[in-house]
Amino acid sequence: MAERRRVLDARTTRDPTERALEEYGIKLDRFLHRRVRSSHDAKDLAQEVYLRFMQVSRQEEIRNPQAFLYRLAGNLVHEFRVRERYSRVVYDSECADACEDSSAPDSNVDLADQINLQQELKRALLQLPKPLQAVLLLRKYGGFSPEEIAQQLGLTKGTVYVYLIRAVAHFKAIQFDR
Repeated sequence: MAERRRVLDARTTRDPTERALEEYGIKLDRFLHRRVRSSHDAKDLAQEVYLRFMQVSRQEEIRNPQAFLYRLAGNLVHEFRVRERYSRVVYDSECADACEDSSAPDSNVDLADQINLQQELKRALLQLPKPLQAVLLLRKYGGFSPEEIAQQLGLTKGTVYVYLIRAVAHFKAIQFDR
C-alpha cells in the first residue's frame, strides 16, 4: 500500500508536461500521422507540439491538457498543409523564357493551319481559370512586366510568376495539330 501511495505521489508531483505527454503522447502521434500521412512529418509535428506545450508559462492553469494538445496539433497540421501547398511550385526561368520567345508563328504555315491553330489556342486559353488567363494575356499581348501585372491585378509578383508557369504548363500539356 505504501508503495502504491509513493507511485501516486510521484505522478502528482511530476511536471504537468510530463504527465500530459505520457498520458496522451501515443494518441497524439496517431492523430498527427492520420492527418499528414508521413511518419517523419508526424514525428516532427509531434515534437513541435511538445515544444510549444512546454513553452506555455502557466501549464497548471490549463483545464483540459488533452484538448490543449490537440488544438496545438490541429493548428500545426494546418500550418504544415499551408507550407506544403505553397512550397511545391518550382519556377523554371529558362523554360518560361523559351516559351515566351517561341510565340511567333512559322512563316511557311499556310493560312488554314494558322486559323486552326488560333482556334485551338483560344479553346486552350478558355480552359484556364480566369486569373491565369488575365495574367497570361497581360504578359503576352499587353507586354506588361510581372511587376506591372501584379500591381494592376492586386497580386504579388510571386503569384504572377506562379500563374504564368501554370499557364505555360497547361499549354505544354496540350497537343496541338501542326
